[in-house]
Amino acid sequence: MTNVINFSDRCLYSYPFTTQANSCLILTMNPTRLLMSLILIVLNVTLVLGNDTLCIRHIIINGNKDVKRGYILREAGIQTGECYDSKRLALKLELANERLVNSGAFYQAASEVLVEADSVDVVFNLKEMPHWALAGSVDLPDRNFNVWWELKENIFDRLNFSGRVRYNNLTGKNNRISLTAQIGYAQKLQLEYETPYFDKAKKFGLYLGALVSRQQEINYATIDNVQKFRVENDLFLYQRIRLSAGLTYWPQLLWKHSLMVNYHNNFIDDFVTKELNANFFLNGDVQRFDEWVYMAELEKRDFKIYPEKGYYFLGELRKEGLIRTRDLDALYLRAQYSQYFRVAPRWSTEHHGTFRVGLMRPENLPYNNIRALGWENDFVRGYEFYMIDGLDFYLLKNSIRFKLIDRDYPLFDWIPFKRFRSLPLKVYISSNFDIGYANNPFNFEENSFANSTLAGGGFGVDFVGYHNMMVSFELSANDRGEVGVFLHYQFGIR
Repeated sequence: MTNVINFSDRCLYSYPFTTQANSCLILTMNPTRLLMSLILIVLNVTLVLGNDTLCIRHIIINGNKDVKRGYILREAGIQTGECYDSKRLALKLELANERLVNSGAFYQAASEVLVEADSVDVVFNLKEMPHWALAGSVDLPDRNFNVWWELKENIFDRLNFSGRVRYNNLTGKNNRISLTAQIGYAQKLQLEYETPYFDKAKKFGLYLGALVSRQQEINYATIDNVQKFRVENDLFLYQRIRLSAGLTYWPQLLWKHSLMVNYHNNFIDDFVTKELNANFFLNGDVQRFDEWVYMAELEKRDFKIYPEKGYYFLGELRKEGLIRTRDLDALYLRAQYSQYFRVAPRWSTEHHGTFRVGLMRPENLPYNNIRALGWENDFVRGYEFYMIDGLDFYLLKNSIRFKLIDRDYPLFDWIPFKRFRSLPLKVYISSNFDIGYANNPFNFEENSFANSTLAGGGFGVDFVGYHNMMVSFELSANDRGEVGVFLHYQFGIR
């Protein structure tokens, strides 16, 4: 007789006497064999829930049409012949499900254990993401939606239109190639290739990338903590070329080491240096430098896009100008740690800390290279409109979240991709509080937020769909008494 133990999020080690689909153990009971079945159940429960060692005989994978078995086993971190006690096996399979979804190759992963006599088989039930992606998008030229909307004038003229072709599974191991073309307010052409591994041991990966862009608008200065822009319709004020190559190494399941090398070739029109900011590049109209970045990552979040439990660590050492130092010579150490606690079935907390310190203390740096708070995800809530430049900074972010909705909504059967025929949606209500500080040893007299502690927080409503899309509406206030409604979003796991 075979017992089925489901290791999905909904049930672990539950033994109801039912044949319903949601049950973790499915038994067909004949009244004449009731006594014998009860005895067998007791014996199997003792085997599975006790301290006996369970050795994996077979690993069965269902639902993988194009993703290869070797890649799936690498991400799951489990092999035949391995032995665990029941509790550790449950944790191992829970982690495997999380990693398979976080890899971006699957939008659903569940596992179960088949126990028959003294043998154990592990079954993974997977649903693959669509591999081809041909998409168009409307992109904003600013660092976040709120800055774009605040400009008010001609906001719809300040839009970019992008077309992207991407294939996510070239050789069955979730290796990706993408080509992006962008027109409109800023023009861009970008080609990227990434493979999680290329060696037999499945430990070394590779990234290659190239970017060419140009734009008629330039953020030439920060005054009163606000970015200042200039547009010249007949000139491309800022042009960039970037070539990238990276090597990744996975010594263990959760640890990842990366070495990225970038070569930057940046140009500005001489109008910028003559009329707007002579310190934009410091040394004229051209900035060329090599950039070396070493990163160490520890990933243990249940879902990358919006975790409810687990933790994440990132350590980074970045050298700008190692071989060529004339235009830029800087060295930074950065660390980030995030901790998530599920304190009740619907309640969770987030605690996030980041710091960056400049290990070289130059007399000055180009304006183009002194971003601190307000850039990407390094912002204090309530200060989304502001840019705080600096050499060093720290940032602490805290949230308490209540999960209001967690269900799948059916859509339309005619949608070609099965994944999009239903919408898995989670809605959270959050309470947030942040604190940050940016140290600017250069020209900070015009920007009073530098070298001072900033605090802000408020309440939000967060929408999470398909496990890799998040949109958040937040009502936030800062310690200057300013209140606003802010929009944040993130699409895609990576």
